[in-house]
Amino acid sequence: MTDAAGDERTAPASLEPRDLSPETQRVLVRMTIWQTVIGLAGVFIGLVALYAALQESEAVRRQTAAAVWPIVAFMTVDGESEDGTYFAFRLTNAGVGPARLKGFRMQIAGVQV
Repeated sequence: MTDAAGDERTAPASLEPRDLSPETQRVLVRMTIWQTVIGLAGVFIGLVALYAALQESEAVRRQTAAAVWPIVAFMTVDGESEDGTYFAFRLTNAGVGPARLKGFRMQIAGVQV
């Protein structure tokens, strides 16, 4: 650098880059390689944990939806009473949600009853 008078000035020694020994440079390169490997391993583990959390939340969502499905149970009942023997069909809602039947058709030997 030169000033207005034409004198050449040098920057202070503390601002110029220092020359590192080859051994120090090798140590620094080794450290940065290991830091990169550890950083990449951390990113990989984080991505695996994120995938597992998303899968778990989807499973919980499906399980919650399945818990409110209506389940219609069909049962046959037969027995004896004072009037004689009887046979009956029974439909009950065994699920948590509302069960709506739009229609019911029963056939015996191909004939609708």
